[in-house]
Amino acid sequence: MTNRNSMITAISILFSFSLPMSEASARPQQGFEIGSERNSTPQQAVSINMTQIPLEFDAQTPKPARIIKKHKYPFDVDQTYLNQIKEASHTEGQAIAVIDPGTGSEALKTPTDATPCHSYPGIGSTGWNPPDPHAAVGENHVVVVVNSSIAIYSKYSGTPLYQVTGETFFAPVVPPSGFIFDPKVVYDPFEDRFIILFLCSDDVEFESSYLVAVSKTSDPMGGWWLYDLDAAMNGSTPVDHWPDYPGLGFDYSDAVYITSNQWGFTTGYQYVKVRILLKDELYSGTISGWHDLWGMRYHDSSVAFTMKPAVTLSDAGGEYLLSNIWYGANYTTYWKIENVLSGEPTITLMPKVNLGASYSVPPNPNQPITAAVFDALGPMTQDVFFRNGKLYTAFSQSYDWGGDEVAALRLIGINTPGATTFLNQVYGANNIHYFFPAIATDFRDRVYLVFSRSSSSEYASIYVTEDYVSNPAANRLRSGLSYIGSSGTERWGDYGGISADPDGRSVWVYHEWATTGHNWSTWVGEIPGAPTQATLATPADNSNLPGPPYSFDWSSLSVTDTFVIEIDDSATFATPILNDISETSAFQTYAPLIPGYRYYWRVKGWNHCGETSFTIPWSFKPCGTTHGDVNASSIIDIDDVVFLIMYVFAGGPAPSPEWLGDVNCDQLTDIDDIVYLISYIFGGGSAPCGGC
Repeated sequence: MTNRNSMITAISILFSFSLPMSEASARPQQGFEIGSERNSTPQQAVSINMTQIPLEFDAQTPKPARIIKKHKYPFDVDQTYLNQIKEASHTEGQAIAVIDPGTGSEALKTPTDATPCHSYPGIGSTGWNPPDPHAAVGENHVVVVVNSSIAIYSKYSGTPLYQVTGETFFAPVVPPSGFIFDPKVVYDPFEDRFIILFLCSDDVEFESSYLVAVSKTSDPMGGWWLYDLDAAMNGSTPVDHWPDYPGLGFDYSDAVYITSNQWGFTTGYQYVKVRILLKDELYSGTISGWHDLWGMRYHDSSVAFTMKPAVTLSDAGGEYLLSNIWYGANYTTYWKIENVLSGEPTITLMPKVNLGASYSVPPNPNQPITAAVFDALGPMTQDVFFRNGKLYTAFSQSYDWGGDEVAALRLIGINTPGATTFLNQVYGANNIHYFFPAIATDFRDRVYLVFSRSSSSEYASIYVTEDYVSNPAANRLRSGLSYIGSSGTERWGDYGGISADPDGRSVWVYHEWATTGHNWSTWVGEIPGAPTQATLATPADNSNLPGPPYSFDWSSLSVTDTFVIEIDDSATFATPILNDISETSAFQTYAPLIPGYRYYWRVKGWNHCGETSFTIPWSFKPCGTTHGDVNASSIIDIDDVVFLIMYVFAGGPAPSPEWLGDVNCDQLTDIDDIVYLISYIFGGGSAPCGGC
């Protein structure tokens, strides 16, 4: 194994510098000896109902000892190369670095607290480190998991409805001696199902499982199907392996995907495996088997490590999976699985995604008072998210903002299938560590983040960003209260949870924070919070506005789905001339506004969490057609005076439109307008109103 690993390392180093940064086209990995095998043994699920399971609030399940302990990285990498790529990540990253405007360069600046729409405590410490928090939101519930418990909350009130340990929940399908760990949970909005995954490994009997639970409906308080799927099998072939660091995702219509790093019980790292389960079968309580793919490789032929499937919220024509180089590189890699219903799914290596700037292994985040640091797990692949043709991921890397080297976040957005990035940034702040991020978007492709943050002056806390591209400031969801550990390296993470609401308008986040007693707890939050009041921009107050069309602009720092704009000729807005909806902070109208008359406009915002009050109105005067050409001759002269006199005093025809006779724009057509027009024509008086 040592010689093989050394060779892989050498090849990886060589190719990371010599291969072109993109490929001409995607290619199936037929030449890389990918394993592909179907298991056709039917698997019958066990049916349970939550009412049959005993409540276990605040259950402590101390993490049991394991025989196999070292399984973080698949092999050692030459330290000289690691130093080189770390230096490259710092220098190259300057072009794409985005400093958190919530802190600027002031490491001790007081953070701004988040104001989530809904916010409540999650599962408290279970005795495990790391907790591995993950979450999914459905129509009316939030389901969260940690090592090693499951909890269900009423979505909006946060009322705890159920909590149970993973061991108790899966007891109908797994022996109690099994080591249950690394939980994941997702919600499939296309079929209204929650899916829970735990890994299970027995180092004595050399057995391992994917423990899968699927809710029978959108209500997690009802029935579930439980499966114990043998993970020590590739298709139908037994192997001496156990899974670690899983991924859980689904495509638009056909299948659920589990990924894991496969380790030998008595050897080392082997490869990544993907297990494909058809939705129609999985969700009905009986599967006809599964299909496994394993041994995927990068473009340089080295074996992939830590591959994650996407949570797919629009049609991708298959399923995307992504994997970073775990020790650092200047590219990332993704694959596409198709034809799952054919019985012979294909996996295609997509073109290499050139990131320009390298990423590298970050330092371990520090914390106040104690010498203990957190294990940030390097730039290992975190969860992957797909919506509207775009693939997203976020992970930790090393960066130097001008002080000491810290853990920063790398945010990646990939246009599929073009393999080009539309989002590629290093994000963080000087002397502060940002780590274990999770990323998702709403229906308008606004990007949201949740992550851990700590420094020498800040205990491990939960932070979020709302609409990152427009406003990347990080806001604190939960402030850490104590340090963790006294020395050495403490496990933290190994990931965070984020879930897009089925309505598409918000996301729910779930992460851990350092609570009192030098322990961890978790927190649930829905972002964005309620919108803040808009700020009017143009037309400026008491200004002229050319048109039609008439254009209005305003700004809003918070995420707002809909704006209401009103226009009236009275500042009371008793009967608005216009009351309309805009989905952006810019609006145009052809409303019949009279040039020269004074009007008022105001705006309020709305999103899923609430609405603002209207802004203080600003006034404006439309300008365009000049008043006074009452006979429509295209010139203003004595004939218009005669026309107006006949109209006012002799019952003559009215100007068309009538407001043309209101020469002074006092909203009356009378003798004052006749005098005004005579003064303009014969005495050099002011011009009629209405023009700019």
